[in-house]
Amino acid sequence: MTCQCFIIPKDVLERFAKDNKLSEADRKTFADSAKFEDAWRKVRSANARQSLAARALLISAVAPAGPPILSVSNCNHGTALPGTPVSNPGTSTDATIKRAFDESKAVADFYQTVFGRNSVDNAGKTLLSSVHFSVKYNNAFWNGNQMVYGDGDGNIFIDFTTSNDVIGHELTHGVTQYSAGFSYANQAGGLNE
Repeated sequence: MTCQCFIIPKDVLERFAKDNKLSEADRKTFADSAKFEDAWRKVRSANARQSLAARALLISAVAPAGPPILSVSNCNHGTALPGTPVSNPGTSTDATIKRAFDESKAVADFYQTVFGRNSVDNAGKTLLSSVHFSVKYNNAFWNGNQMVYGDGDGNIFIDFTTSNDVIGHELTHGVTQYSAGFSYANQAGGLNE
């Protein structure tokens, strides 16, 4: 068994893609969302291996004094990551951009206040979020380096930045990646979740 973290499991996306109660356009949206799953899992696995290797090379893990930089990029419904950087995401008139910024900051503040942890790696790693990924993308995920949010199809799923538990859950995979280095398979995958 393989455990992979994503908010909407691939098999759920595939079931919606085959659901004749949905319009052809909606089924295609779900099929397109499911296609991305395998690719970004491979990217996350490679990023996780790199972060573990880098951590092993570090002599000490002294966290910088300042909080992590928070950055939001806009994919403008494309799939190239990270997208176009947003200059002032905390004051953006785009609600998705502002939420991605505000909720990422809330997660970083939580980890700092409750656990004395500076970002997901405890070394001040920039928290990068990419929003408006693809067209009607029905998911959100941590790719081993950054957060990625789809807007949802507007019918079954809505903008994935509207749920702070989605953001907290996915960013916590970064904490697990940098602290425990669990793989996403079998019992370690279950612990990762």
